[in-house]
Amino acid sequence: MDAPSTQQVAIVGCGLAGCGVVTILKESFSNMPSAPALLVAVDDNGEALNAAMADKKVVAGPGELPDIDIGTVTVVFLVLDPSEGSALTWAQVLASRASGNKAYTFGLLVKPPGGWPEDEKTIYGSFDGCAIVDEGWVLELRKGKDPEYAVRIVFNFMAHLLTFVSEAIKDGKLSLEALRKATYGKVAAFAATST
Repeated sequence: MDAPSTQQVAIVGCGLAGCGVVTILKESFSNMPSAPALLVAVDDNGEALNAAMADKKVVAGPGELPDIDIGTVTVVFLVLDPSEGSALTWAQVLASRASGNKAYTFGLLVKPPGGWPEDEKTIYGSFDGCAIVDEGWVLELRKGKDPEYAVRIVFNFMAHLLTFVSEAIKDGKLSLEALRKATYGKVAAFAATST
């Protein structure tokens, strides 16, 4: 049996999309004996943050650098829609700080219908590794019907993925070395479904 890991994981939701995923995680972690990750929500809207559920909530205005001390984590997952306000800037700053502390950074990105206005290579290069969940693809499969449901499918998919990976790291079933080897410098794309 694998020994539990001493690795600490943080999941940081930047912007409304990231805060939405973190809230789903907080609700699902409440059913576990101990949470597999520290959950942080960052947004410029105090009301949105009040509605969000997280271990730490940080208000950062547009263009402001979020002041977050995530301690001695070794893996930081940053969840965001890069086209959403300052979410990409906050994630880039936090990824840079985490890398400076020798933490591995992984961006989990929502790609909205129509894509991002930002250059994709710049976005991908902001993290040690990243994955994209294409909301546009989900909406296309649904023949353009019910965009809100498509968003829920994407958020729930991301939350399940993060729960699984965080738990595997915490339980010692996925080492930082194995995560790095599988994802460093790579971009994975996921096609989320409701099943």
